[in-house]
Amino acid sequence: MAALRDALRSTLPAPSTTARFQADSTATVTGTPAPELAALLSAVGDIESEGHAVVWRITPASLRRAFDAGWDADEILDRLTAVAHQGTELPQPLTYTVKDVARSHGRLRVVRSACCIRSEDTALIEEVARARGLAKLGLRKIAPTVLISTAAPDETLAALRAAGYAPALEAETGTTVLERVPEERSRPMVVTLDQAHPQYGEPVRGVPSSAREMAARLVEGR
Repeated sequence: MAALRDALRSTLPAPSTTARFQADSTATVTGTPAPELAALLSAVGDIESEGHAVVWRITPASLRRAFDAGWDADEILDRLTAVAHQGTELPQPLTYTVKDVARSHGRLRVVRSACCIRSEDTALIEEVARARGLAKLGLRKIAPTVLISTAAPDETLAALRAAGYAPALEAETGTTVLERVPEERSRPMVVTLDQAHPQYGEPVRGVPSSAREMAARLVEGR
């Protein structure tokens, strides 16, 4: 079996380890690309066609994907140059595209957080950021007047109040959210007949006289 496998391998061409880079930002590999080469080109480009040759197109979108994965412009250019057919230089349009995308990548940042804390008082923001008692919130200052918290708004509010601060809750629109104070219902007063009629002792204070009189009449059958 091993001999048959070796014989079949000897009849197949060796995998290609180089690519031809064109000015239209395509990379063409004749024959079967080696796994390492295919992985590299797929990381920075998208397969456009397959057949006797495989063609990858390198675009700003595909390059952003590589930058999102942690690559930088120098690394991409060095690795593509290393697999260029017969050691040729990369086309200038491709080099410019890589560098242009690198310059714009990351200029906008999306920060993951559960909520944020803001104040026009920069000294207060700095104080809160350094408060040891608030370490569980995972606070991070992203601007002189803004902190982000890894905890949910309710938990962040509770922690700030427990630390002695008086934060207010703000809606996404910038308006203050009025928090409802839980209502404490008064317990109903239950008056029994023995409490209401004078012959059974001192009437309960605060019970209306009309109620006492009504109870007395009921007892006496009037």
